[in-house]
Amino acid sequence: MKGRYIEPFVGTGAVFFALGPRVALLGDSNDDLIATYCGVKSDWEAILASLKEHQAAHNRDHYMLRVMTTRRMGIAHYAAPTQTVAMSTP
Repeated sequence: MKGRYIEPFVGTGAVFFALGPRVALLGDSNDDLIATYCGVKSDWEAILASLKEHQAAHNRDHYMLRVMTTRRMGIAHYAAPTQTVAMSTP
């Protein structure tokens, strides 16, 4: 298809958003990133509500406590993921 923008590694999408093509095919090897783009496209209001809840629950004190806990537990704890989130793309 002529005039279609194809981006195999979209990353932040800076070029895509700057160009603003009418038709595009975006890809990336990061499944979480693609799931995020699909989520924003299909239900940005729900994502915004979720981010607001997260912001309200995680203030500066929360992050300072995490930093202090991480320092006590060492680099292995910091490097290992503590939570796995499964996302499916629509």
